[in-house]
Amino acid sequence: MNFFHKIVNLDLSELKDLSDKENFKLINVFTFLVLIEETILMIIDFSYGPSYSFYVKVIICFIVIGGLYLPKLRFNKHIIFLLYLIFILEIFFGSSYWGEESMVYLYNIPLVVSLPFIFQQKKDFKYVIIITIIVLVLLFINFYTQFKLFNFFNLSRNSQKDIRNIAFSYIFTVLIIFAYLFYIKFRNIQSLLKENLEKSLLLEKSKTIINLEELQAFIIQAKESNDGFVVKFNSYFPDFIVKLTNIAPTLIATEIEICAMLKLNFTTKEIAASTNSTVLAINRKKNRVRNKLNIPSEINLNTWFVDF
Repeated sequence: MNFFHKIVNLDLSELKDLSDKENFKLINVFTFLVLIEETILMIIDFSYGPSYSFYVKVIICFIVIGGLYLPKLRFNKHIIFLLYLIFILEIFFGSSYWGEESMVYLYNIPLVVSLPFIFQQKKDFKYVIIITIIVLVLLFINFYTQFKLFNFFNLSRNSQKDIRNIAFSYIFTVLIIFAYLFYIKFRNIQSLLKENLEKSLLLEKSKTIINLEELQAFIIQAKESNDGFVVKFNSYFPDFIVKLTNIAPTLIATEIEICAMLKLNFTTKEIAASTNSTVLAINRKKNRVRNKLNIPSEINLNTWFVDF
């Protein structure tokens, strides 16, 4: 298990981005599984006498081993795409070479299943489509020719059965591994989303706290002087004046200013002090505001504006 963990996390220690890290983990696993697959097929080839198919697998194994030591090569999507093409062609040839009963074509299953893990759906979508189409076309050709296009080597039914059993075992194991990795990837993505949501909520909360503190400071300043009051008020309540003037378009600037102060729950004395007016003058303006907005006399103006 420790060995598998090392393979999965090979050359990932310096990566910061979690999504890239998860993608490269799957590429590491894919590389390792390809090496196992090619080794198995190479042993099968060798047991029936070395052929050019055997030597092709030897070359592929060396390329894959080289990829394990060269991360830039291993994580290059163009190189991965070319390797997929080589594997597809190898499976296409092997399916016909070993015969239909060997079911070598089933190796296409883990290959296709691995596509959404290795390639990113949006960024590398073209690779996924091209590879899938090629696999389907070559499968059609093999079935159409009854797997006799390259059938130069007639195996006994028992030999074909052995190759088929190995294919089943390998494919079953690979699918379990990919199911496990999919679960891990899904869990990590959920964890990342939860972490980002918590950060966003914390950021919004901190912004709200800052805004409340700024608003309190603004209210204290406004009680002393009304310099630039309406402009600053509008930054905290951008819809207030628009809604107010829609209801009562005849409101003048000084009355709108008083409405804004009532929204902040200023008392009549506080409004008078802020605007350098008398309490009597402010009461007259409040009455005019009440009439223009058709607010009944029994309703408290401060309450009405706070709720507005």
